Amino acid sequence: MVHTLLIAAAAFGLALGTQKRPTLSEIRSARKAIYCESCPAGRLKVFADFHLEVEQANPALGSDYFPISDLAGKTITMSRWREETFRSGPRFKERVISYLPKNFKGSTPGTYDLTVCYNGVHSWKYRPIDRVSERFQGVTRVTQIVQDYFGDMIGSRIPVPSATMSRTVPTPSDAVYDIDQVVASDLYEVVGEEQIAGDPCTIIERQGADRIWLANAKNYIVVKREWRWTVGGPLKRRVLNSQFRIIGGGGWLPFSSRMEIFSHPSTPPERRVGILTAVVETADVEFPDSDFEPGFLKGTVVFDAETGTKSVTGSSEEELAVDEAKGMLKKVKVKMSVNNLAFQDEPWWRRHWLAALGAVLVISGAAYLLFRRRGVK
Repeated sequence: MVHTLLIAAAAFGLALGTQKRPTLSEIRSARKAIYCESCPAGRLKVFADFHLEVEQANPALGSDYFPISDLAGKTITMSRWREETFRSGPRFKERVISYLPKNFKGSTPGTYDLTVCYNGVHSWKYRPIDRVSERFQGVTRVTQIVQDYFGDMIGSRIPVPSATMSRTVPTPSDAVYDIDQVVASDLYEVVGEEQIAGDPCTIIERQGADRIWLANAKNYIVVKREWRWTVGGPLKRRVLNSQFRIIGGGGWLPFSSRMEIFSHPSTPPERRVGILTAVVETADVEFPDSDFEPGFLKGTVVFDAETGTKSVTGSSEEELAVDEAKGMLKKVKVKMSVNNLAFQDEPWWRRHWLAALGAVLVISGAAYLLFRRRGVK
């Protein structure tokens, strides 16, 4: 009896040890049960705070990796920022709020606030501080996604009609970064299994270029990823995701992400030069379609590139006409004031100031002498 049990246990253990690894097709099907192409659970809203810690200067820390802003004529590499991203199919909205370094000197405000969005028909670019926005038909170069670093962390950037390059700047030219595109391509293969922080993972790889650990029991979300500068070259970045939670639709999402950045191949390779961390504040798949609209502050001037017209948020056409008339009247008054000042006669005392000064001195002297004589008597 004992002998039979031992044989059965050994057979069971052997079966576990030789359990078939999932194929790329099976991984894709499992992801599709929860995920759409580049879009978890069909819709996704994520508010995340980012912090960049530069450990040592290196060409790898250029704009290929991190956001920079030209503020007041100065280029600032951002070390802290916040991303608010909404996605659903081709529709998107992204708001980036960056916090300037404490030692920044200048008249520029302490934050840089930019929103780009596309509701399926029109797209906008909007900075609240300017109270000016531009509206376009479709997506243009100025309204395409500017960052979406959290998308890089999970390997699922916001899809846009006008494709934008991932901050990963993939090489070679036929490389793909989006996980759904990865598992649908013939560039990768399943190469192994490994547990990371208690999560059984399937490892897929594009040999010598990209190695990805996907969590088996969590819709094959990215747990770890190692991306190289070139095929067979040194590491470019390593992503480690953790604190996974279930969001709407049963999909999993990491609420903490860490990206290690490694030195440029032209310098000593495999040297870590910076760490980018992301902490998710909120994530959800249920939000109204109105969130894909820009949401202007009252008084914002919106230029419509399609029709060549403009409108002011919170103002009717009649109010806008009145405001324009007031503006024109103010300009006329200012011009008249300037003209009056330019052509009016100069005061006599300004033209004859020297004579006036002499007269004052003579009168003052005479008064002084008269006072002295009276004092002597």
